[in-house]
Amino acid sequence: MGLDMMLYRETYIGAEFSHRNVKGSVDITINDIPIDIDMKKICSIKESVGYWRKANQIHYWFVQNVQDGEDNCAYYHVSEAKLKVLLENVEKVLANKGTPQEEYVVNEFLPSSDGFFFGSDYEADPDWYWMQMENTRGILTEILSEKKNPDIWVDYYYQSSW
Repeated sequence: MGLDMMLYRETYIGAEFSHRNVKGSVDITINDIPIDIDMKKICSIKESVGYWRKANQIHYWFVQNVQDGEDNCAYYHVSEAKLKVLLENVEKVLANKGTPQEEYVVNEFLPSSDGFFFGSDYEADPDWYWMQMENTRGILTEILSEKKNPDIWVDYYYQSSW
């Protein structure tokens, strides 16, 4: 048990509408089980694009900035603009690692939070905190640097489990 956090990307396909002119099917195999997918019935594709384990400072940021303070393991829409803000905060914190301002910047932009099975906080295990900052920077940099097709509708969603 513990705090698991997922970030999903949902890409709208709209193949179920005839004007989209989608044809064919896709055959995939999962664990040696063949699955035939009729492409004309696909409305969206959901991908896992980020995963954290016990990164309570990142979870706390989502709760405060996306979930209106509700920590309830629900599925929340996250705008790309919010993801950019989170990345900016991560960059500010990482830029101040080892400086006299470090603790102030950590507490101002990405403080740790308490919670049942939420893992260590900044003061108890700073190495864990910094590892999660680097992980978050990698996840968000990859997502935000991907080339976007303006004709494709993409949404992001955050969900936690504990």
